[in-house]
Amino acid sequence: MEILKKNNLKGNNSSFPGRKKFIVVVVCGFLLPALLSGGIYLLLHANEMRRQRADLQYRASVVTGNLEHVLEHCLHTFRFLEGWRGVTDHFGSLHFNDFLRPFLARNCFLDGLAWAPRVPGPEREGFEQRLRREAFPGDQIKELDKTGNFRRAGERAEYFPVFFLTPYTGREAAVGFDLASEPVRREALAKARETGKIVASGAIRHVLERGDQRAFLLFSPLYLDENPADGKPQAERIEGFFLGVFRAGDLLAHVLNKATHSDLSIFLYDVTDPGRPRLLASDRCGHCPADVPPDPSLDFFRDRMRISHEIEVGTRTWRVMYLPCGNFMAARQSLFVWLVPGGVFLFGSLLVGHVVLLRGKNDRIATHVAALTRTEKDLRCLQEELQRIFDSAPFFLASLDKDMRVLRLNRAMERLVGLDSETARGGYCYDLWGQYADDGARKGKERICDVCKARDALIDGENHTYLRLLPGDRFIEVVTAPVRDEQGEIIGALEVGYDVSERERTARALRESEANYRTLFENSPCVIAVADFSGIKDYLGVLPGKAVADYEGFFRENPGEINACLSRLAISEVNQAALQMFGAAARQEMIDGLSLIIGPKTPAMTVAALAAIGGGHTSFEQEIILNHLSGTELYGIMRWNVVPGFEENYQRVIISYNDITARKLAESRLAQKKTRLRHLSRRLVEMEEDNRKQIARELHDKLGQQLTALNINLSILEKSGLLAPDSSLATRLSDSITLLEEMTGQVRDIMAELRPPILDDYGLGAALRWYGELFSRRTGIDVKVFVQDLPRFPIVMEMALFRVAQESLTNVAKYSEAKEVEIHCHVAGKILLLEITDNGRGVVASDVDENNGGGMGIISMRERMKAVGGSLRFDSRPGRGVSVLAEVKL
Repeated sequence: MEILKKNNLKGNNSSFPGRKKFIVVVVCGFLLPALLSGGIYLLLHANEMRRQRADLQYRASVVTGNLEHVLEHCLHTFRFLEGWRGVTDHFGSLHFNDFLRPFLARNCFLDGLAWAPRVPGPEREGFEQRLRREAFPGDQIKELDKTGNFRRAGERAEYFPVFFLTPYTGREAAVGFDLASEPVRREALAKARETGKIVASGAIRHVLERGDQRAFLLFSPLYLDENPADGKPQAERIEGFFLGVFRAGDLLAHVLNKATHSDLSIFLYDVTDPGRPRLLASDRCGHCPADVPPDPSLDFFRDRMRISHEIEVGTRTWRVMYLPCGNFMAARQSLFVWLVPGGVFLFGSLLVGHVVLLRGKNDRIATHVAALTRTEKDLRCLQEELQRIFDSAPFFLASLDKDMRVLRLNRAMERLVGLDSETARGGYCYDLWGQYADDGARKGKERICDVCKARDALIDGENHTYLRLLPGDRFIEVVTAPVRDEQGEIIGALEVGYDVSERERTARALRESEANYRTLFENSPCVIAVADFSGIKDYLGVLPGKAVADYEGFFRENPGEINACLSRLAISEVNQAALQMFGAAARQEMIDGLSLIIGPKTPAMTVAALAAIGGGHTSFEQEIILNHLSGTELYGIMRWNVVPGFEENYQRVIISYNDITARKLAESRLAQKKTRLRHLSRRLVEMEEDNRKQIARELHDKLGQQLTALNINLSILEKSGLLAPDSSLATRLSDSITLLEEMTGQVRDIMAELRPPILDDYGLGAALRWYGELFSRRTGIDVKVFVQDLPRFPIVMEMALFRVAQESLTNVAKYSEAKEVEIHCHVAGKILLLEITDNGRGVVASDVDENNGGGMGIISMRERMKAVGGSLRFDSRPGRGVSVLAEVKL
């Protein structure tokens, strides 16, 4: 503009024809490049937008495909669960967890699996009793009130309560929750029941949710019979539902790869009802807020880049919407879009500027003079700025000439050596702050510091680094670099110092820690080794490519693969305890003899450890048998832990081994003694039963007959009329007959308890009813007996179960303080079950634990059941009674 003003002042002396023509040339010279560059920019920007949208479309297709694959895998798992049909009434919660644990492990995004049976209204009380027998805390069918708390469910024609649940820990409160008590769940449940298909629910709030995540459920119906003979409709044959619980946010986070999709905003909607779309989850640029709708203030270009996909999930429709974030547009913005229009505009502008500058030689000279003036000013400013940077640098700077005299020091260096820059200028560095600084003499070049590298940098022209130790345990790392002029000649040196005291102290501490670790490693009484599992990890990584999902099952079916896998184990270090344990004279001898240490029994015991490596576990512990180099078996507990930082390749693993051979031998001797004790206990029970039988026979054959004969004789004497009816002898005779009849009844009861004839004549069911009534009359405790129409079983089996019931009722009378006892006996499949339950004060579980043995009565009960191939279990909690469960396989 200054040039234009000067040219305007010249008027007719200008080299241009006229002022108007000059203005037209200038305006056209700037306007035409601007229009041309604007048009080019619009064309390039439109092409860039198409390329970015294609990229976004591809990225969205990948994410949608991953989501569809995960959901299809879940649906396939649910179809496989139809194998549970027909066994749900006979299995407990532990069987359910064991059956479904592999599915839950392979679907880490799955929050839980549950079984919800159909419970008709009249059968509600029986189901709740079953809940209590399963020892669930949720001992009733319940629903949610308006405040979100559980309450007892209202009366309905049928219920669908959660019965089995895995994982169970932390979700106990959900057991018994009626799925039909809430509209969204009830709608999905009814649809699955009618169609027989896997149906997804709408967006719900998890009954145990404490955060803001939304969830959804998958219902898989299970029917009583695929081809019913009675022709009932499918909906009336429903047995229950398998239930999958998903947190939508966790599912979306599992599908997304944050490193790849952190520049996208992804929103997952349920649009099954077009008028009421519901947001399930969202991921905004790598962050997953629970319930944040799309920003309505999207700019024009991001709104144009919006992409939506729809997928079908269990008869429901989901929409996945993708929007680019700001960094998506920025990362893909090509500089070419700006450089080409900018170059066109710059070229036109330079052309116009060149035309303007050609107005005259004087103007050009004036412009050059002004430019030189500004350059000189800028140079002074630059020098001042460089000086400020030099002075304020946080490290130590010293500028030296080629004779190692000081030219300038920065403030940090001044504080370090205790001299200001002016005082130090012209002095030799080794006299001012080197090792001769305290010497009063000044001998110049003859006194170079021992560690100094400045002279080397001035001679060879290379950078040199050295470490200088200052008083106070302070370390300075000095880098000396040569300074050259424009011709490349060395004119001086620049010393740059960094305070590395903390680094050196850390390195010293690290060396000490390494020494301590080495001492601990070598002198530890425990066997320690450093191993490389990378070969095993790589081998296991190939197995999934062979359709192997269960490592333990694969190795049990292919035992030869275990040795092939273990052959890839490499040991790099062992301590002295390892050498002593396995009888090796040197480390290399033990490493070379690894194949001898892994004995014939070892491979089969490593299946679980190999599965842990394949599953990505970083630690594991197990008992294992290894061999001494002489061939002797050693029992021990092996633990291995992956060193942090090697979790991906398992190249460094610490193995420890504790010898428990002595303990194992002691346990073996103890087990033998327990076996002998068990045989003695069993023989004692058999002898007791034989004695009971013999005593009952003796009472019946001798004392019973004699009492009967005596009763007959006294009755004849009473009816003979020899005694007057009102005489004292007649009265005594009548009393004697009454006492004799009572004695006869007592003897009969004793014989019945010793060997109840009703058991021999009518079987177990009749004997249980008879003894329950007899026990109630004696003790006043109400005994209820529930027995199916049982067939006859071997007398040994019936006698064992009867004695268990008899001993259980005796313990109730002695210890429980119960008011009511229930006895259940029935056949389930090929198992005969006997359960005695009271409502007394209960016992501590450890008092009836099999390892502790319990009293003689409990030992007798266990031995009787083992003698007939059965088992005995106790279920009790203080204050909630005792349940005795005896099982015998038929």
